[in-house]
Amino acid sequence: MAGAKKLTVHELVPGKRYRVIKPFRDYHGHPFEEGELLTFASRDYLPYHDGHTIVFAERTMWLWGGDEVYADFDAFVAPA
Repeated sequence: MAGAKKLTVHELVPGKRYRVIKPFRDYHGHPFEEGELLTFASRDYLPYHDGHTIVFAERTMWLWGGDEVYADFDAFVAPA
């Protein structure tokens, strides 16, 4: 869809559910599988390391600002 806003870690909404649409591993190597449902709780940012701690009710995801998942988040995660 032309002009559609891309989903980034900054647009996640507390309480909203998201689905993993493409499998990946986070910064610490934890696998996230296609179809996995996650309920967003909060996000913390550590500027020194450009690191993002994304807390979901089900589990936590760690991303680094320079990795592919962070740069193209909506290719991996979408609203459920």
